Amino acid sequence: METVISDSTDWRDDKSNRECLSYMLKHEIMCDVIFLVGSEKKAIPAHKVILASRSPVFYTMFEGSLPEKGEIAVPDIDENTFRVLLQYIYCEEVKVTSENMQDLLYASDKYMLFKVKSECEQRLKETVNTSDPLKTLQTAMEFNMEELKSESIRYIEKHAEKCLYSELALKLSIECVEEILKSEYLSCTETDVCQFILEWALHQCTISEKEITGENLRSILNDLLFLVRFPLVEKEYFVKNFMPLNILKEEEIISMFTAPFTDKKQLFKPIARVPVSDRTSYRLVRHRSVGNSRRNTDQIDALGIRTDKPIWMKGIIVYDGYGTQPGTTSMSFASNSNILLLNSAGEKCFEMKASIYSSVPSETYDVKIASPFLLKANTSYTLLVKNINFTSYFGKDCKTTCTSNGVTVTYRNSAMCTTDTSTSKGQIAGLLFSI
Repeated sequence: METVISDSTDWRDDKSNRECLSYMLKHEIMCDVIFLVGSEKKAIPAHKVILASRSPVFYTMFEGSLPEKGEIAVPDIDENTFRVLLQYIYCEEVKVTSENMQDLLYASDKYMLFKVKSECEQRLKETVNTSDPLKTLQTAMEFNMEELKSESIRYIEKHAEKCLYSELALKLSIECVEEILKSEYLSCTETDVCQFILEWALHQCTISEKEITGENLRSILNDLLFLVRFPLVEKEYFVKNFMPLNILKEEEIISMFTAPFTDKKQLFKPIARVPVSDRTSYRLVRHRSVGNSRRNTDQIDALGIRTDKPIWMKGIIVYDGYGTQPGTTSMSFASNSNILLLNSAGEKCFEMKASIYSSVPSETYDVKIASPFLLKANTSYTLLVKNINFTSYFGKDCKTTCTSNGVTVTYRNSAMCTTDTSTSKGQIAGLLFSI
């Protein structure tokens, strides 16, 4: 169906009428003012000034004079979707549901309605762990939503075996398959990866009604073949299931079998993918000496951090308690705290409740997080630790820039800090990370 925007002279640039239309849209009051039913099309009276101010595409459409009929067609958008867009245009409200998500993404992408697209992306982010992550990845790739793509890939990496054996995996686009195969962190065997791409290629042959031959399968897989680490695939599976289809050339098969015994450049990467949880963890501390201080409750320790390489943050390092627990002779301390990470726009990108225990005076304590978080290179973040509610040691003579295992972390002061933590001292001792 084609939606038509009609410019009504009775409503043009009149504030009271705009407010009336806004009210009707907000309360879903249907009347002839909103929908004019013609013999073949339904026209929606709207102000070209309002529409043009909301969308660069609409602005371009309205730049010249209107056609003779005073109408501009908006193809491929049905009435219900356009009505949701109208509500955003007039009322700054977006009603995103699972039913209208795909249509709104298409419309917002085509007509550059950035807030509508942002609302859709936020809703998808909230459900990435509960809905099908493969479907979310497909949507993110289709509409160029980088953060959503990254979150989807991270979930797939942690649950690779389950995701690759799902029915939807066979329907993925070649771009999505490539994005998954490029990952270094898949938590499955390379035999699982090999079986997945073989079944995916067979399915592509079937739906395109091509004969299942080695030549056709290779044509479909093309460069994807070289993202599979064939030297790590179980030889029995390869010989029984992959080799008979004649997808690989003879020299490629030889390269696969001789990879462990030669120094020649390999066609296929022989290094195993390692899930983040299994990667070596490194400690990076920033202090040179230790002091102690008394703390008040409900305080926030905060520091800005920036790394020169992408790393997986696996935890933070804090200082142990000082003295004895109030009202006891115990030297052990415990505190229910929150760890948060904000991006440069102040938006929360990670949060975790953590029980911080302390039992060895003047030592540091590693607070590990359940799900490692990827810190992008040369990107500013703010790390916050809320409510460490015991008298504690703290670091002194801290370094603003620290390097460990080839990774350099730069710290900066944060206006969100309510304690003495700064680039030169404080309760946050450092980071736990993997490369």
